[in-house]
Amino acid sequence: MYTQKIFQAGNSSVVAIPKELLKKLDLKPGQSIVIKADPDAARLIIETSVPIQTVKKTASETEFKNWLDQTLDEDSEILDELAKH
Repeated sequence: MYTQKIFQAGNSSVVAIPKELLKKLDLKPGQSIVIKADPDAARLIIETSVPIQTVKKTASETEFKNWLDQTLDEDSEILDELAKH
C-alpha cells in the first residue's frame, strides 16, 4: 500500500504514482489510464486504457457504403431541396 498526497500542478490536482508501482503494473509515463470514482466506498479505481481496435469492414458493409454514396450523389439535388424545408 502506498500513501500519496494530492498536490497542485497548474489548474490540476495531481497524485504521483510511485516508480515501483508503475513497474509492478507495467505502466509507463504518457500511457493513458481510466480513472473511475466509487463514491460509495470513497475510492478511485485506476485501470489501464484499452486501445480501440479497428474493425475490418465486411463485404456487406462496404457494399452498403458504396450504395449509400451512390444514392446520395444521384439524389443530391432532391436532398438539398428537402433540407431547405
